[in-house]
Amino acid sequence: MVVEIYFTVIYTIFGKRGNPFYNTHKMNLLFIGGVVITVIVIRNRVRFKRDLKKQGGIRQRYHEVISAFLVPPPDADIFDVSVLNESIKSMTIQVRGATTNYLYSFSQQFNGFNIKFEADLGIGGEVKKDWTFPDNMNQQLMLEKIGSDMDEIITNAFANNSQ
Repeated sequence: MVVEIYFTVIYTIFGKRGNPFYNTHKMNLLFIGGVVITVIVIRNRVRFKRDLKKQGGIRQRYHEVISAFLVPPPDADIFDVSVLNESIKSMTIQVRGATTNYLYSFSQQFNGFNIKFEADLGIGGEVKKDWTFPDNMNQQLMLEKIGSDMDEIITNAFANNSQ
Protein backbone atom coordinates (compact mmCIF):
# COMPACT_ATOMS: atom_id res chain seq x y z
CA MET A 1 0.00 0.00 0.00
CA VAL A 2 2.74 2.46 0.94
CA VAL A 3 4.70 1.49 -2.16
CA GLU A 4 1.70 2.00 -4.44
CA ILE A 5 0.99 5.45 -3.01
CA TYR A 6 4.64 6.43 -3.32
CA PHE A 7 4.87 5.39 -6.98
CA THR A 8 1.57 7.11 -7.81
CA VAL A 9 2.77 10.39 -6.27
CA ILE A 10 6.17 10.18 -7.97
CA TYR A 11 4.62 9.45 -11.36
CA THR A 12 2.05 12.22 -10.96
CA ILE A 13 4.68 14.81 -10.04
CA PHE A 14 7.64 13.76 -12.16
CA GLY A 15 6.43 11.28 -14.76
CA LYS A 16 4.78 13.49 -17.35
CA ARG A 17 6.36 14.68 -20.57
CA GLY A 18 7.18 18.36 -20.47
CA ASN A 19 8.11 18.12 -16.81
CA PRO A 20 11.75 19.17 -16.31
CA PHE A 21 12.34 16.04 -14.20
CA TYR A 22 10.92 13.63 -16.80
CA ASN A 23 13.37 10.90 -17.73
CA THR A 24 16.30 12.33 -15.80
CA HIS A 25 18.66 10.98 -13.23
CA LYS A 26 16.72 12.90 -10.54
CA MET A 27 13.67 10.78 -11.26
CA ASN A 28 15.82 7.66 -10.89
CA LEU A 29 17.26 8.90 -7.60
CA LEU A 30 13.78 9.61 -6.23
CA PHE A 31 12.64 6.16 -7.27
CA ILE A 32 15.64 4.46 -5.65
CA GLY A 33 15.24 6.58 -2.52
CA GLY A 34 11.60 5.56 -2.25
CA VAL A 35 12.44 1.89 -2.65
CA VAL A 36 15.12 2.11 0.03
CA ILE A 37 12.77 3.86 2.48
CA THR A 38 10.03 1.32 1.81
CA VAL A 39 12.41 -1.60 2.39
CA ILE A 40 13.61 -0.06 5.66
CA VAL A 41 10.05 0.48 6.92
CA ILE A 42 8.99 -3.08 6.04
CA ARG A 43 12.16 -4.55 7.59
CA ASN A 44 11.61 -2.61 10.82
CA ARG A 45 8.00 -3.78 11.06
CA VAL A 46 9.02 -7.40 10.59
CA ARG A 47 11.85 -7.06 13.12
CA PHE A 48 9.52 -5.34 15.63
CA LYS A 49 6.93 -8.13 15.43
CA ARG A 50 9.61 -10.85 15.60
CA ASP A 51 11.21 -9.29 18.70
CA LEU A 52 7.85 -8.96 20.44
CA LYS A 53 7.08 -12.60 19.63
CA LYS A 54 10.46 -13.69 21.08
CA GLN A 55 9.56 -11.88 24.30
CA GLY A 56 6.34 -13.90 24.58
CA GLY A 57 4.01 -11.27 23.15
CA ILE A 58 2.42 -8.31 24.84
CA ARG A 59 1.24 -10.31 27.85
CA GLN A 60 4.78 -11.33 28.78
CA ARG A 61 6.50 -8.07 27.84
CA TYR A 62 4.12 -6.02 30.01
CA HIS A 63 3.31 -8.75 32.51
CA GLU A 64 3.22 -6.49 35.56
CA VAL A 65 0.81 -4.00 34.00
CA ILE A 66 -1.53 -6.51 32.37
CA SER A 67 -1.64 -8.74 35.46
CA ALA A 68 -2.89 -5.79 37.49
CA PHE A 69 -5.96 -5.63 35.24
CA LEU A 70 -6.54 -9.39 35.19
CA VAL A 71 -6.75 -9.65 38.97
CA PRO A 72 -9.00 -6.96 40.48
CA PRO A 73 -8.48 -5.78 44.07
CA PRO A 74 -10.35 -7.91 46.65
CA ASP A 75 -12.47 -4.98 47.83
CA ALA A 76 -13.66 -4.14 44.31
CA ASP A 77 -17.25 -4.82 43.26
CA ILE A 78 -16.08 -6.96 40.32
CA PHE A 79 -17.68 -10.26 39.37
CA ASP A 80 -16.19 -11.03 35.95
CA VAL A 81 -12.82 -10.45 34.29
CA SER A 82 -12.34 -11.86 30.82
CA VAL A 83 -9.88 -11.61 27.96
CA LEU A 84 -11.92 -10.74 24.87
CA ASN A 85 -9.06 -11.11 22.39
CA GLU A 86 -5.31 -11.53 22.41
CA SER A 87 -2.59 -11.49 19.78
CA ILE A 88 1.15 -11.01 19.85
CA LYS A 89 0.88 -7.22 19.91
CA SER A 90 -2.56 -6.52 21.39
CA MET A 91 -4.97 -7.64 24.08
CA THR A 92 -8.43 -6.56 25.25
CA ILE A 93 -9.74 -7.19 28.76
CA GLN A 94 -13.31 -6.67 29.94
CA VAL A 95 -14.02 -6.13 33.63
CA ARG A 96 -17.65 -6.22 34.73
CA GLY A 97 -19.17 -5.22 38.01
CA ALA A 98 -22.73 -5.01 39.28
CA THR A 99 -23.30 -1.57 37.71
CA THR A 100 -20.09 -0.95 35.77
CA ASN A 101 -18.35 -2.25 32.70
CA TYR A 102 -14.68 -1.52 31.93
CA LEU A 103 -12.83 -2.25 28.70
CA TYR A 104 -9.03 -2.09 28.56
CA SER A 105 -7.25 -2.40 25.21
CA PHE A 106 -3.50 -2.88 25.30
CA SER A 107 -1.35 -2.59 22.18
CA GLN A 108 2.32 -2.42 21.34
CA GLN A 109 3.10 0.20 18.68
CA PHE A 110 6.28 1.73 17.31
CA ASN A 111 5.78 4.77 19.53
CA GLY A 112 5.38 2.70 22.69
CA PHE A 113 2.88 0.81 24.79
CA ASN A 114 -0.70 2.05 24.40
CA ILE A 115 -3.63 1.52 26.73
CA LYS A 116 -7.18 2.56 25.90
CA PHE A 117 -9.71 2.67 28.70
CA GLU A 118 -13.46 2.83 28.13
CA ALA A 119 -16.00 2.53 30.91
CA ASP A 120 -19.71 2.59 31.46
CA LEU A 121 -20.01 3.68 35.07
CA GLY A 122 -23.79 3.39 35.32
CA ILE A 123 -24.97 6.64 36.90
CA GLY A 124 -21.44 8.02 36.47
CA GLY A 125 -21.84 7.93 32.69
CA GLU A 126 -19.33 6.84 30.08
CA VAL A 127 -15.66 7.78 30.23
CA LYS A 128 -12.62 7.22 28.00
CA LYS A 129 -8.89 7.70 28.42
CA ASP A 130 -5.79 6.78 26.38
CA TRP A 131 -2.25 6.37 27.65
CA THR A 132 0.97 5.92 25.68
CA PHE A 133 4.12 4.94 27.55
CA PRO A 134 7.69 4.58 26.24
CA ASP A 135 8.79 0.97 25.74
CA ASN A 136 11.48 1.16 28.38
CA MET A 137 9.38 2.86 31.10
CA ASN A 138 9.19 1.13 34.47
CA GLN A 139 5.92 -0.80 34.64
CA GLN A 140 5.29 0.18 38.25
CA LEU A 141 5.44 3.85 37.20
CA MET A 142 2.94 3.09 34.42
CA LEU A 143 0.56 1.57 36.96
CA GLU A 144 0.94 4.56 39.29
CA LYS A 145 0.11 6.97 36.46
CA ILE A 146 -2.88 4.89 35.35
CA GLY A 147 -4.12 4.59 38.95
CA SER A 148 -3.95 8.31 39.66
CA ASP A 149 -5.61 9.16 36.34
CA MET A 150 -8.37 6.57 36.93
CA ASP A 151 -9.09 7.97 40.40
CA GLU A 152 -9.44 11.44 38.89
CA ILE A 153 -11.55 10.25 35.93
CA ILE A 154 -14.00 8.29 38.07
CA THR A 155 -14.26 11.00 40.73
CA ASN A 156 -14.96 13.63 38.05
CA ALA A 157 -17.49 11.39 36.28
CA PHE A 158 -19.58 10.94 39.40
CA ALA A 159 -19.17 14.58 40.46
CA ASN A 160 -20.31 15.83 37.04
CA ASN A 161 -23.30 13.49 36.87
CA SER A 162 -24.52 14.16 40.41
CA GLN A 163 -25.10 17.86 39.75
